[in-house]
Amino acid sequence: MGTRILTFGPSIEVIDGKTRLGATFYIEADYTPVATRIYAGRPTTTADAKIDILDENNVSIFENRAITWSNITTGVRTVPDAETNAILVEGENGEEYAEDFSTDVDGETIIIQKGSWLHCIIEHTGGGDNFSVSLELNTSTEALTEEE
Repeated sequence: MGTRILTFGPSIEVIDGKTRLGATFYIEADYTPVATRIYAGRPTTTADAKIDILDENNVSIFENRAITWSNITTGVRTVPDAETNAILVEGENGEEYAEDFSTDVDGETIIIQKGSWLHCIIEHTGGGDNFSVSLELNTSTEALTEEE
């Protein structure tokens, strides 16, 4: 197989209170995510733009960057909401390396499973507009080994 590039956008639709960007894609083979690229026709002006790519169960393909911390005086542990997204920095209109993909227990980049459905949401526009997001996928080496 090889490389597959999914492009989300520029159309938007609000579903269940979330702004979806472009189409939902069916994944016909096991793939490893390689790169995420974000482009905004109008650059972000007020904050970083945040996008997320989710499967049919609303599980992100991106790593959770939220930091859990404990107060050493009180012992109270704070667990913030998950922070799984790719970012287009304020003032920019393009980012070639926006990814921080989720990993498995061995620290390997996740495999997006055959039969999954992927969609993209815009969590925050940062004042930007006319977004396009590309997700580059490579056929999973593990999947190729199993087929042989």
